Order: sequence, then C-alpha cells, then structure tokens
Amino acid sequence: MSWENVRITHRTSGATLLEIRWPNLSAGATGTEVPLRITNISASPAVTLTNFRLAAKLITGIFTGGSNEQGQEALDGKWIQARTGANPFQAIGGKYGTDGVAANYLALANLAAGAFVDVDVRVVLPAAPVTPRIARLRLGVSYEAV
Repeated sequence: MSWENVRITHRTSGATLLEIRWPNLSAGATGTEVPLRITNISASPAVTLTNFRLAAKLITGIFTGGSNEQGQEALDGKWIQARTGANPFQAIGGKYGTDGVAANYLALANLAAGAFVDVDVRVVLPAAPVTPRIARLRLGVSYEAV
C-alpha cells in the first residue's frame, strides 16, 4: 500500500484529514456522516489508480490482531461504513486475509491523475458493544498505480 499518490480531504472544508473523530456516541447510535474527497495527486509520473479500495484498519496500521481497545471489536463488528454517491452504506472492515485484503471494503472506480472520488463515512455502534471505548481507527487506501 502506498499513499504518495493519494490525498484525503474533508469535502466541505478542504482540510487534509489525518483522522476522523466522532463525538461520544451511545450504544446503538449512528455517527454523523463525514464527507471525504479522495484525490489522485500523482504528477511525475502521472499514474492511474486501479484496483482501488477503501477499508478500515487499526490505528497501529495493522489489519488484525489488535485488542478490542485498539479497535479490533470495531473492525470485526463492521462498525465503520462507507458509500459513494447515493449508494447504500457498506461495512469497510472485518478480518483480513493472508493477502492483506479486507473482508469488507468499498471498491472505488479507477482514478486518473488529478481525478477524485467523493466518499461518505460513518460509524454505527451495536446495541451492546463489549468495549466501552476504542482507540482511533484508520482508513486504509490500497491501489495499483499504472
């Protein structure tokens, strides 16, 4: 995975996002949708991003093997959801395979240099989470540059 060709910004403010924070949410609650813009910023050489996917992972940068407090319960329980356009939200987390691909991810269209895709992300808490508080999670972008 590489980030040198991708920038994630808040669609409304334009601020580059390093993390997404939702206020304290009660069990069973759904967090506010966060509008993101993912841009292919490749320049020299300009590349097209293919096999483009968005998934949630632990703040440590790993996909599995963390404690519930590190966010494993949120990933395995598929609390993080994303969508493009008016499409339904889908889970972007869960157990990762040995190939490093998330069990649940949002597949994005190929992205030419300078192009972007708008994505909405939210968190949906279960009615009875085991962990009362979790660490921050990361959004992971994987792609092939051609």
